[in-house]
This record gives sequence, structure tokens and C-alpha cells, in this order.
Amino acid sequence: VASLADTGERRTVAGITFYRYRAADAATGLVDAWWSPSLLLALEQTTRETDGRSVTTRVVSLTRDVDTAVLAAPAERFPAYAVLDAADGNDHGE
Repeated sequence: VASLADTGERRTVAGITFYRYRAADAATGLVDAWWSPSLLLALEQTTRETDGRSVTTRVVSLTRDVDTAVLAAPAERFPAYAVLDAADGNDHGE
């Protein structure tokens, strides 16, 4: 996104402000994006392929709900699993 120019266009979706950036004259690569710098999230982005095709991806649903349980350390989430360092790979009792 840093290589694109800010168009001055703004869009707010689900309370999040997205800014539109475009490439002035790019033959390939990222050519257009709606970007939220606060969330580091693209709402929509378009890339141009070398054969002239364009691919657009867009977020169609946003939620602010976060299941904090999935952010816990793996050892807390899965206490029954053994956690080994790579150096301990052969020290598992066999």
C-alpha cells in the first residue's frame, strides 16, 4: 500500500474508516486498495496480473467480537499436549 497514492476518498464500514489508494501508472501488482491503517486491514484490493487480468478481493463481513480464549498460549489451550523443543525431539522416552 505504501507504493500507492492516497486518492483522498474515505469510506466507513462497521465503524472503521478505510482510505482509498491507487497506483498512478502500474502495469502489474497492487493497483487499487481500500485500506485501514489503524487495523492494517484491506477492505478491498485489486491486483493486475502480467496477462492483463485483474483480481479483486474484498471483505464481505466484519465483526468486532473476539474470542479471547483462542488468543491464549497453546500450552494453556491444550494442556494435555506435550510441548517439546526441537532439541528434545529424541528425548520422549522411547
